[in-house]
Amino acid sequence: MLNELLVISAAFTTGVADEEVGFAILGRSFCATIAFEYDLLAFIRRDEAVHGHYETIVQLYQLWAPRLSKAELEKEKQAIETKIAGMKSNIIKPIGL
Repeated sequence: MLNELLVISAAFTTGVADEEVGFAILGRSFCATIAFEYDLLAFIRRDEAVHGHYETIVQLYQLWAPRLSKAELEKEKQAIETKIAGMKSNIIKPIGL
């Protein structure tokens, strides 16, 4: 599995594949998979024999994870702003005005 992720990440980090299109198609599942397999990836990368071998996976994750978080936060922000805009701000006017 890590080798398949390595091929995918290498294509995007080297510019062979369009990284922005790839993010739109694979970003969420790629980041979720890396987050799920983080322990395995970290453990394997400790081995000096494979040191740096999975670097493009890390590079792509570090590029896409913040972008994904930002997109999710923007969506939440928009939903909150829509709720706020729909709320009425009623006040009680004092007597005599």
